[in-house]
Amino acid sequence: MRKAVMIIALTLASITSSAQEWIEHEGIEYNCDSLNAILDEYGDHDFARIGNQMASVRAFFTLIFPLCPLSGEAVDVIDESDEVATVEEVSDRALPVVENSLYHFNSVDDGQRPVLGPITLPKGLYRFTAVTDDRINVRTPAENDDCGRDFLFSLIDVAPGLASFGLQELIEVESDCELMLKVQVMWEAWTLDIEFVEPETEPTLSFSAGSLAFDSDEAGYQPVLGPVAFAAGSYRVSVTTEDFFIVRAYPLSDDCGRDLDWPLIMLRPGEASRGVEALVVVESDCSAFLDIERVDEEWVMDIEKLN
Repeated sequence: MRKAVMIIALTLASITSSAQEWIEHEGIEYNCDSLNAILDEYGDHDFARIGNQMASVRAFFTLIFPLCPLSGEAVDVIDESDEVATVEEVSDRALPVVENSLYHFNSVDDGQRPVLGPITLPKGLYRFTAVTDDRINVRTPAENDDCGRDFLFSLIDVAPGLASFGLQELIEVESDCELMLKVQVMWEAWTLDIEFVEPETEPTLSFSAGSLAFDSDEAGYQPVLGPVAFAAGSYRVSVTTEDFFIVRAYPLSDDCGRDLDWPLIMLRPGEASRGVEALVVVESDCSAFLDIERVDEEWVMDIEKLN
């Protein structure tokens, strides 16, 4: 734990040092209150390398800003008097269909970094859909032991661009609970929808053609697929990607079998560069959602029925 903290501290120190050198070279005077002015003038200037990606001044302040207000009130980086665009106005993108939203939140009505709630979620399965061009983190600001294991960590936490076409997560509420949600989005417009997934939800995908094909271009980086109708039998799951990749099944009944109780595939970066295959056995006819997790790069997945 101490080693991990040391690595994070050194990484931040390195980024801060590189940014500070550039800022001093440019003769910029800055503090937390002047973030907007700096970003307006220097937002496109690349100054530091993080991993294999060039980080802009905007990215630097996105990382450092939460540490900036060491005392007193946090400084809002968006002037509430400014008109904030809705997500739909950002582009003509094809967004996920949200048919029966139990709760709908957005940056226009709720603010840029709100604490939402209290909201009541009865026991069951929920689909969270977030749309934004920015980094987004959604979490519960306090412990919610009654809600279940999924609420021990951030419900959604993805880098800029990964939710531009909609990012979805399946969240299981293990018992009736009431909670608050903290949404953190630094700059861009955002929306968040929470849907209750009915146990009797009719499957939207089947293997009538013998196989199903998915990819990040059509489905997004981390979508929820389905429900998929599985007939009893064996299936070949093939995945190609350069990144982490997890596909997890959420059966809508108890008769799918053991293989759907665990991740169908769980990969580390580089393991599926040339493709990886897994055999999945479904013990009886059933339907399930497929939740794609942890992947930040392009991916392709095919599921083929073998018998």
